[in-house]
Amino acid sequence: MTPESVRGAVENLLRQKSPEIPNSGCLVANILQWANHMIFAENSRQEFTLERRFAFLECFELILRNPPLPEEARQKIRDMRDRVAQSWQEECAAAAIGYIPKGLPNMLEQYIAKIRTIHQDEGSYDEGIDILRIFGPSVHQCISYDFYKMASAAHRSRFVLIKTFSNFVLEVDQTSLQIQKTARRVRDPDERWCHHEEERISIRTVYSLPPDPPGSYWVEVADA
Repeated sequence: MTPESVRGAVENLLRQKSPEIPNSGCLVANILQWANHMIFAENSRQEFTLERRFAFLECFELILRNPPLPEEARQKIRDMRDRVAQSWQEECAAAAIGYIPKGLPNMLEQYIAKIRTIHQDEGSYDEGIDILRIFGPSVHQCISYDFYKMASAAHRSRFVLIKTFSNFVLEVDQTSLQIQKTARRVRDPDERWCHHEEERISIRTVYSLPPDPPGSYWVEVADA
């Protein structure tokens, strides 16, 4: 089983208009459920490494761009995000007993960089929020580790992750602002205008990363 083969099967079903396949949406959800089960089965850890799980998730994110994708199938992909994030956090915590290798921040950064090319328009806004909600804690976990807890090769990867995630936060925030600007104003019973822009919750306020504390080794490395 490869990410591409699962994606191909799903997208082929979504294109089918045959009366012989009346419940293609249900079949798609079942395929994604089966893939989730296979990828995260306890006895499949050696075959489905964390890197491979990210590869499947990236491929499934592309499936979300299909308009006819039923909500049940979309939820299967969102569930997979949760499980991949949990797997990443567990591996990161285990690695921190010694030194966090370059590969862990790299995997997370590459996924977010890929996401930025997939979920770009207003129609993907909800997915962007879900990704920030799910993977934000993973990024916070990564940058919270002390300088000496990360292998020297991982230092640069940490800063690249911070930049990529911060740019994604800004992009989702801009999408949120654009949605609010184009939303219709609605009169309330008292004839007062309801200004959506004034009620907007800043995505940057909620999801922006904290700066490294003054005097920390991370600040010295960044300034070097």
